[in-house]
Amino acid sequence: MNFHDSEKPQLGCSPYCVHISARVCELCEAIKRNATESGKHNQIKLWAAEIQYLNEMDRMLRRVEAEKTWVEEKDGTLKEVE
Repeated sequence: MNFHDSEKPQLGCSPYCVHISARVCELCEAIKRNATESGKHNQIKLWAAEIQYLNEMDRMLRRVEAEKTWVEEKDGTLKEVE
């Protein structure tokens, strides 16, 4: 079936948790690789802080998602639930 560009559905994006999880894994691997290197303490501290921020962001997004204060319309727009 051929679709004209105007008939194709809009593409969404992968869930935030996929990106957060992948980034946390990358950071953990970087920490493991650099844990025994001298002069890397500040970089490791920065990576650890980023993991904490990502964890907090994930927690907050999951809470907002659970509250279901919005619904997605068929056209992809969000409508606040009252």
